[in-house]
Amino acid sequence: MSFRRTRSGIAVRLDPRERRIVRLARDIVDGVGADEDDPAAARLDYDAHPDDERASARFRELTGDQLDAARAEDREQFLRT
Repeated sequence: MSFRRTRSGIAVRLDPRERRIVRLARDIVDGVGADEDDPAAARLDYDAHPDDERASARFRELTGDQLDAARAEDREQFLRT
């Protein structure tokens, strides 16, 4: 693997094995959350107060949309790249 700076960012040269791994990771990331019962997606929901359901619910209320939007943006960037 090699990295090279370009005018538009960074170029990465991968050998065929590395490309297969990245494609596999892309497919896995693209599939996370497709099913609402997906345990991988459920692990993304941080429980800030595991011993206090009310505080946890409030944390999710205050941060949930922002975290979901950030995750969606990160996922899209990964898939575009």
